[in-house]
Amino acid sequence: MIQLQPITYRGRLVAVATSTRFFLSDELEDRTDQDDVGMVVFMCAYAIDVFSGQLPGPYRDKDARRYA
Repeated sequence: MIQLQPITYRGRLVAVATSTRFFLSDELEDRTDQDDVGMVVFMCAYAIDVFSGQLPGPYRDKDARRYA
């Protein structure tokens, strides 16, 4: 079974991550502010590291922001 981790940033669902990949929302992909995109990509990387056991869980957005 595939697990999905929702990624929320600035109060909005902006991505979902699995143990091997992530998917950005269309809204985020269309943004011109690349700082937001970079932040979310690193938050997704954090989620993948939690899934793989490289980092302790559970996933929390505040921890992901700190990681990013």
